[in-house]
Amino acid sequence: MGKSGTTEKHSRHLLRILRPLFWWLILVLVLFGIHTHQRLMEKTRLNFSVSMQGQAIDAAATFDGKPAFSGQNIPLGSHTFAVTHPKGEPYSTNMFIWYGEHDLGAIDLKRTMGTLSVTADPPAPFLFIRGPEWRVTLTNSSGLTTSVPTDQYTVESRYAHWDRAYNVTVFAGQTASWRIAPRMGAVRLSCNQPDAAFQLLTLDGRQVESGRFPSLITELPEGSYKLIAQHHGHEREQTLAVKAEATNENPVEFKYGAADLETEPAGASVEDGDGRAWGVTPLNLPELLPGTLQLTLHRVGYEPVAVSLEITTNETATFHTNLISTSYTGGMKSTRAFMAEANYARALQAVGDALFAKPGDAEALTLQREATGLGKIQRAKLCVALSAAILISTSPSRFPLHWMQTQPQHVGRK
Repeated sequence: MGKSGTTEKHSRHLLRILRPLFWWLILVLVLFGIHTHQRLMEKTRLNFSVSMQGQAIDAAATFDGKPAFSGQNIPLGSHTFAVTHPKGEPYSTNMFIWYGEHDLGAIDLKRTMGTLSVTADPPAPFLFIRGPEWRVTLTNSSGLTTSVPTDQYTVESRYAHWDRAYNVTVFAGQTASWRIAPRMGAVRLSCNQPDAAFQLLTLDGRQVESGRFPSLITELPEGSYKLIAQHHGHEREQTLAVKAEATNENPVEFKYGAADLETEPAGASVEDGDGRAWGVTPLNLPELLPGTLQLTLHRVGYEPVAVSLEITTNETATFHTNLISTSYTGGMKSTRAFMAEANYARALQAVGDALFAKPGDAEALTLQREATGLGKIQRAKLCVALSAAILISTSPSRFPLHWMQTQPQHVGRK
């Protein structure tokens, strides 16, 4: 065997000895690489913070479309990182990740903006626009158009007799328009009584305005209202219609009549059916509503008098009466009662009381004459009866028995 064969044999022997060492070395290197990779991957993290207009906020972050948070481990290679927030413009970046920390720092999202356009026709005395981050108050304004942060806003308009509030949402890059156009008119209230007062109410009873006539009320929403007018205790109620874009005329009239009451004698108190005292006669009652007026006159010692007057607009109803004394009416009543009993003496006494209270009364004089005449007849009959009785008692034989039994018996009749 030659020298070359010996060398080849020696090489194979050496290779057999070194091969295990080689594979061991490769295994050590692989294990070292894996350990180093794991150690470095533990430090491969993504750090970031999110703010908007300088204020830290909670935003939705994604890493390759999956939710991400600051400080989490991230894989090596090319990736996409994004941050979104409902009120901010989205942020997105492509990045290549190698071992180590990757600090994106503070990501300040730009606030999304939109346009808010509000118009008021007619111009609103007060216009309030309120949002979480932006608000404004306008007076005597027809509205505004301005760039505002995206959000929901409350738009409130106030007129003299009308106010409403609305919610308006502004989206990014869009214009949110809102028009305020209430249908309103005015009403001019007048009255033929300048010192009359009024109340203007909605149909459900809420007060809109009150005051005295005349009055001009503006900025009234179109519709129907209830008007109550008052004058010296009198009240009129009516429905009032307001048309938009017009001055609605509404005159009110209090139509009155009057009454004059006189009594003889004067000084009778005047009351109505509710017991309300109106005064004493002679009495003038102005400002009476047309219709039937029921009154009662009272005076001590006299009979009450019921009065019914028809009151007519712009006219004066008159009433005059002689009060009747209670002594007269009592005397006349007693006279009739005694006359019915044929007690003419007492009847004359009672009718005398009536004539004393009302001298010259024709009815009382008639009763007096009647009582006098009947009294005389009654006394004459009594005298005849007494004379007959005396004759019979003294000379009974002069009168037949049958004649005595047929004579009328008047003795003792009252």
